[in-house]
Amino acid sequence: MLQAERVHRFWYPFGPTIPVGAPYADGIRIVYINVAPIAANRVAFLVNYRGDVQRIVDAGLFSPNVKIDHTFGNFSGDAYLGPQPNTCTARAVRFVDGTSWVRAGATR
Repeated sequence: MLQAERVHRFWYPFGPTIPVGAPYADGIRIVYINVAPIAANRVAFLVNYRGDVQRIVDAGLFSPNVKIDHTFGNFSGDAYLGPQPNTCTARAVRFVDGTSWVRAGATR
């Protein structure tokens, strides 16, 4: 019940400055919208960037129809091959009422 909008590389607001176009990806930005009628509190994504596959879990309070824009430090040090990953898929969502949604064929 989530709609993944796009995923982009981002630059940390702390630590060393890495110029745009540098040969390293220093993280992942995931922007999505909870299109369910109830707030979610945990969302699991499966992201594939240049063959590296990682599970990213976002926890918080995600109200219905509100854009969520979070950054994660995963994929740190990987060679940068552009702003888009191969894939970014919402795999499972837990809602505040205790129910959950799991993408068909996905494991939690």
